[in-house]
Amino acid sequence: MDSPPKQKYIPPHLRNRASGTAIAQEQAPNVFPAAFNRCPFTAINSMPFSRSGYRRDGYTETSIRNRVLGGTTHTFVRCALPLPGSADHPELWVDPSVAGLPWDETICRIMVHLEGHLSPPEELWTRHGFDLLASNQNRRIPVFMQMRSKKWEYKGRYEVVGWTVHNGGSEEVRSFIMQRGESKKPKSAEAWATALGEDWACVQVRLSDDQSLGNPMDS
Repeated sequence: MDSPPKQKYIPPHLRNRASGTAIAQEQAPNVFPAAFNRCPFTAINSMPFSRSGYRRDGYTETSIRNRVLGGTTHTFVRCALPLPGSADHPELWVDPSVAGLPWDETICRIMVHLEGHLSPPEELWTRHGFDLLASNQNRRIPVFMQMRSKKWEYKGRYEVVGWTVHNGGSEEVRSFIMQRGESKKPKSAEAWATALGEDWACVQVRLSDDQSLGNPMDS
């Protein structure tokens, strides 16, 4: 007659713990916990559009420039006159919001650079194109905001509703310059002097109630 197998000796103070562990192992299902079965990023990142209905993967700056012609990389971009169409080059598309307006007095788009502002896109700072603000007030201007990927996301049509010009060297300019993320990057003494010494306009914009003109990149 075979003798029963020897059981491993377990000290009395560990017997309840060992018994509980064995029971738990028998009852535990062979699946990952629910937290591992839910990946909140998979479904979201596979969607090409954000909740607002616009592309979440963004546009390159080159593609925006080629579509919405402008002469600068400033926040408020002045229109560039498109070349006339020919047999070799079809006539370029023109955003309906600028049709019939003087090209050199019209903002074609607003580019919100990453870490360049404190409360974008509703509050934007600029030291260029002050002359454009009055002539473009309450127009429906397309706004693009730079993402961490360095691409640009279309945010909708915004209107310039007001602005205040602050003199170079003022406390308002100094406070803005020192708080913005862009100022954390290394800069030369000349660059600091220029940024602090020039006049800046703090511009208020708001999302237009009328978005019927749509995204110029999809037109």
